[in-house]
Amino acid sequence: MFEQITSVPGYQVYIWLLAILGSAAIHLRMRGDYSRPAVVETLLIYLAGVGGFIGIISFFMHTVWADQVAASIGWPAGNPFQTEVGVANLAIGVLGYATFWRRDWWLPYIIATSIFAWGAGFTHIADMLQNGNFSADNAGPILYWDFLKPVALVTLYWLHSRYQLKTQNAAN
Repeated sequence: MFEQITSVPGYQVYIWLLAILGSAAIHLRMRGDYSRPAVVETLLIYLAGVGGFIGIISFFMHTVWADQVAASIGWPAGNPFQTEVGVANLAIGVLGYATFWRRDWWLPYIIATSIFAWGAGFTHIADMLQNGNFSADNAGPILYWDFLKPVALVTLYWLHSRYQLKTQNAAN
């Protein structure tokens, strides 16, 4: 089954986007509020929460199927970096998943996942430049996601904070 799923380059990004956008759309439909603040908040909730859940899944991918994941990235199997990456994914994932219930955890999650993602993105770029590694899971959609996800999270958080501030000022 792993081979079928992972045979699509960038499968992780497609699953993330489908889960995030699908969940957010269902939530907005049930809520019936399509105002900009509601859309921004909902996208932020699901980008962080689903992103966190996927971080937990990534823990298993990098530990249980470590050799297959390494091969898909174009890196050597049997390297302990897989366990380290897996545990980092688990920590950030639990933090992100908890944002479904704890809005005050949004910013810590955004900071942690942004540092991790940008670090991974720059590592992939360095591997491309130094070793010519253009494997699909090193230089494909995951590379773009490493940079775009933090930008999306920061932008949504900034917009949400701005809307909250406007609401507070209007109430005073």
